[in-house]
Order: sequence, then C-alpha cells, then structure tokens
Amino acid sequence: MATAVAFPAPRAVDEDDTRWAAWISDAEAGALPLDVHTAASLGDEQVVAEALDGNPALALARNGLGWSPLMFAVWQGHEALVVLLLAAARRAGCEATDATVGRLPKSGRSLLMVASRFGHLRIAVMLCKPKSLEMRDFRGQTALFHAVRGGNEDLIRMLVSQGANVNACDNQGQTVLQLAERCRPPATCNLLKRAGAQLKVLPAVPPRPASAPNDDVPLHQQLNLASVLEGLSLQKYLPLFQVQRLDLPAFLTMNEDDLKRIGVSLLGPRRKMAMEIDRIRVLLGISSTS
Repeated sequence: MATAVAFPAPRAVDEDDTRWAAWISDAEAGALPLDVHTAASLGDEQVVAEALDGNPALALARNGLGWSPLMFAVWQGHEALVVLLLAAARRAGCEATDATVGRLPKSGRSLLMVASRFGHLRIAVMLCKPKSLEMRDFRGQTALFHAVRGGNEDLIRMLVSQGANVNACDNQGQTVLQLAERCRPPATCNLLKRAGAQLKVLPAVPPRPASAPNDDVPLHQQLNLASVLEGLSLQKYLPLFQVQRLDLPAFLTMNEDDLKRIGVSLLGPRRKMAMEIDRIRVLLGISSTS
C-alpha cells in the first residue's frame, strides 16, 4: 500500500462533519493509516477494492464518526467508487439505500439526499428508488429539498421525473417552493411551479373514519395518538403509551428525555416522535412554553 498520498481538502457538509476534516489532517500528517474509510473519501479505488475483496460488508461499516465508506464516496462524488461499494453491499446481502443502513448520523440524511445536495447527478440516479424519494431527514426534508438547496436544476428535474413530491413540507411547514423562492433563482422556482409545486399546502392529517360526519372538523379532533404513531410507522410503540395511560395531549407535552423514560430507547424513533410533537404543536398553535 502506498504511503505517500496527496490529500485534497474535503468539502464541508455542516458543523456535524468538521471532525472528519481533522481526521483527514491527521492522516496527511502520518498519524493515521490509510484505512478504507479514508481511502473512500479520497477516491482511492485500489485501497478500497483490496479491502472489499476480503470483506464486502466493509462498504457499510461505520467508523468512529458513524460514517461508512459508501457515505464518504457519495459525499465526495466518487462515482466509480460508489458503483464498487454498492456492488459490495449487495454481495454482503444489504440494500445500501435502506433507511437502517444508509442514513448519516445526527442529520438523518440519506445517501440520495447527500448526492442531491452536492449535485452528483449520476450518483443520485443510482440511488434514486421510490422509497428513497420519500425518506426524510431529522428536519423532515426529502431529497428534493436538498437538491433545491444545492441548486442543480438537472438533478431537480431528475427527482421530479422519478416521482418526487413537489409539495412536500418539512417539520416547520416549509414547502419546497418556499425554500426555492428564498435561496434559488427564478428559473428554479419556475421549474418547480411547472411540476405543480405550490407555495402553501394544507397539512397532511390522518384520514377521517368512514363513519365520521362530512362537516368540517377541527384539526385537534381529527388527531389521536394511534393515528399519529401510525403516520410515523411507529405504531409498535403505542402499547408503551397505553400501559401508562398516556393520550395525545400528554404525548404533545413530552420531550426526548420523557420519551426515553417511558421506554422509547432507540434514538431514531425517539427523534421522529419529538419532531412530530413539535410539528403538531405548531399546527395546533400550542405555545412551546405551555
């Protein structure tokens, strides 16, 4: 294995990823070996291929920062390496775009979101599946939000053509078009409008039971804890609340620590519930201090 390697400065994702810049700096100084994660970030196909030959599962193995070689390759736009790593993941029996293996720590971004944010069109095409189009990060934003942030119109067109929801809202009720009007040129906004994007959309609420009357029902009367958890695909946690006689009003007073105390031990479900609590409180006009 070569020891003299030129290390380009990595592109920053956000403040959560600055530790990786320090990792690269240490490697450049010779304090760290060129492992498979570092090699994937730098685009060293030979080192990565040699590592995967012995253990294809390394494609999705998380390092101390919680990142896999595939995540680094997607982030830096190493197209050939992404192909190599996706093939290795399949050999290991894993679907690399699945939510359980393909999300970045802390932000909850999927691989498609990362490719969309940095304008890696060909990589985004590889990762674009119906499920990945619907996935949301911890802010409730889909890949289309990230493509709009990145400003790559070809990538936005691709996502829309594949069925991305142009009227998706994030956890704060912001639509894709509202984001575009804040940070993108008119051409991007017009592109989204032609695809049917609207500035404001009605919040999604659980379907009304067939026996319910047809007259207008206040939003707070349409919601219940079971339907909220089902909408998050977290209905398996409903018995935790039922055993402790916790209903929707009690749920809306809880924070992540409260959820952990009642038995929601996994960070992902706990974070999703906390964000949904914030979203519903905003929709119902409940003060954060009440």
